Amino acid sequence: MFAETGAAGYAADRNRLDLDGTSHLSADLHFGTISPIRLTQTIADDAFRRQLAWRDWANHQLHWRSEAALLAPVPRLPAIAWRDDAADLAVWRDGNTGFPTVDAAMRQLAETGWIANRARLIAASFLTRELFLDWRLGARYFMRTLVDGDVANNGSNWRWVAGVGTDAAPYFRILDPTRQGHRFDPDGAWVRQWVPELRGVPDAFVHRPWDAPGGPPAAYASRIVDRAMARERVLSAFRAARNPRTP
Repeated sequence: MFAETGAAGYAADRNRLDLDGTSHLSADLHFGTISPIRLTQTIADDAFRRQLAWRDWANHQLHWRSEAALLAPVPRLPAIAWRDDAADLAVWRDGNTGFPTVDAAMRQLAETGWIANRARLIAASFLTRELFLDWRLGARYFMRTLVDGDVANNGSNWRWVAGVGTDAAPYFRILDPTRQGHRFDPDGAWVRQWVPELRGVPDAFVHRPWDAPGGPPAAYASRIVDRAMARERVLSAFRAARNPRTP
C-alpha cells in the first residue's frame, strides 16, 4: 500500500518520470473506492495532502460553475485566439513531435491510460504554448483516454496550464520539454522505455537527440516546431489579448 511503501518518498520523487514516485490513487479517488478523508487520516505527508487540497479546489469550482463552465474561458480574462490545427493535434496525440519528453508522455498515455502529473504538465504546456492549440482539444483527449479522467480535475488542470483558469499559471510560464527531461528523467530511462527510437542515443543527448553526433536517429520524428518562434507567438498573443488597442 502507498501509505506503507511510497508515502515517505513522495515529496522527493513525485515529479520524477523515471521513478514510481506517485500514489497511483487518482483512479480510486475518481471512482470513489477510497475517500480523500480516509487518505488524510492515513497519510501524514504534507506534499501529498496538498495534492488532495488541489483536488478539492477543482471540485469546488465544478460545484459552483458546472461541467460546461470548466471548458469555457473565465469571464474576467481576455479571449485568446487559439489555433485549431487537426494535423498538429494528431502529431501531438500520437507522440511524434520530435521532443522526447512530450512523445514519451503521449505514447504512455495512449498505451496505458495513465501518466504522472509531471508528464501531464509537460504535454499540456507543449500543446498550448509550443503549438498554441486550443487547450480544450487537449482536455477532451485526456478525458477520453485517462483511466482517472475526472471532469473537475481535468478541466481545472488544463485551464491552469493554458493560463486561462481561475487561478491560472502566468501566461509566460512555458515549460521547456528538454530541460524538464534532464531534470526529471536524468538518465533518459523513461524516455527510452516509451520512445524506442532513442534507445541507442547516449544519455547526454537522449533529451536533445538533434544535437547527438551524427544527428537524431533516422526513425525518430523531426521537431514539429521551433521553440523560439513558438514562444514569441504565444507571448505576443497573450500580450495582445491583455492590452487591446483602443480604437
